[in-house]
Amino acid sequence: MAPLRASPDDAPGAANDAAKEAAAKEAAEEARLEAMESRLRATGGSSAATRSRSAASQEKPAGQRAAWKEGQLFPEGWEEMDPVEKATELYLGERGFLYWATQLTIGGLVVLVVAWVAFRFIGPSFGLYALENDPNL
Repeated sequence: MAPLRASPDDAPGAANDAAKEAAAKEAAEEARLEAMESRLRATGGSSAATRSRSAASQEKPAGQRAAWKEGQLFPEGWEEMDPVEKATELYLGERGFLYWATQLTIGGLVVLVVAWVAFRFIGPSFGLYALENDPNL
């Protein structure tokens, strides 16, 4: 076996240097966060409207629709919404225009399929009428 040789990184001072560097990075990050918090406090203001807006934005993340309970005409928080948000909810919301258009489309397709089956198979099988060129005659 070859004798083990110590590298310069194995010196006791190298571990201290790494620890000092990590502590310096932590201190720099802490200072950066403190500066960011103080800027936010300075620009945040203390008005109730600002607080209520920030609380409302924390409750509902961007891109998420308001809750629209069964049997309600409008979604939750309708009075606090701005006109653009109201229009978006009426069009894209849980019970908005696109929801009802989809429901009507699905219902129409079901009616169309049932009517076709009744006309093509059930009517002729009961002898109500005969289709031209029917291979089952």
